[in-house]
Amino acid sequence: MSELAVEKHDHLKKRKRYRTEISRVYPLDMRGSFHELESCFLGISLSNHHFTPLKLEAVLKWVSKRFDSCSLLVGDSVHRLNLARQSSDSEQECLEQALTMGREYIEQAEEIISRLNLPTSFQFVRCSEVQQTDLYKDYYQCLTELYNTDLDYRNSVISSAIQFQKIVPKSLEQAEECPQIQSSIQYFLEEFAIFACLYDQNLPVMLYPGAFTILDEVVRGLHPEAPSALRDLVIVSLRFKGISSMV
Repeated sequence: MSELAVEKHDHLKKRKRYRTEISRVYPLDMRGSFHELESCFLGISLSNHHFTPLKLEAVLKWVSKRFDSCSLLVGDSVHRLNLARQSSDSEQECLEQALTMGREYIEQAEEIISRLNLPTSFQFVRCSEVQQTDLYKDYYQCLTELYNTDLDYRNSVISSAIQFQKIVPKSLEQAEECPQIQSSIQYFLEEFAIFACLYDQNLPVMLYPGAFTILDEVVRGLHPEAPSALRDLVIVSLRFKGISSMV
């Protein structure tokens, strides 16, 4: 049974609901006006507790009150890196499994969107599709070069990877040699290149339940050599609040 199906069965018993709230917005002066940009993209991480059916439903309803159009960015191909950390399967096997998980998530999310019948136009974008483009390859090369040449940016990416993995190394140099940290660094570099591509496709607002410390820094101007497509993003971090529901 898929993750969405399991969670759907579970919520039928618990009758729990969620409300989506803004955690923070960067740039700060866009907090009251980001919705005026009309289009956005929502980053969706596979096998992440923020994207269970009830939470997805909550965030879609929140989006529908603020945007005419929203692209749902499904992190299929990048999820291979998470799977590789958790198994001994080959890189190709992890990729194939990640792509399958992405297709299954989209199929079930489409059912939720159809049932809600919201006024916003929702469309799906797969990371695997974006990563096949020349634009992605250019941005990825740019971000990789920045990581290799800009010490402040490099340290921020490593620190974000440490925070994500919840590992306490003795130094940043030691952390960079850790396989889990290396995997997260690769994940961030690929993901940021994808975000830049979406900005160039007239999707200036990024929504995500959680935080991207390094991206917050980029938008705040702390890494001026980063691509303008990342520096000019509006990042809206979201959170969920559980609410009771009558049976």
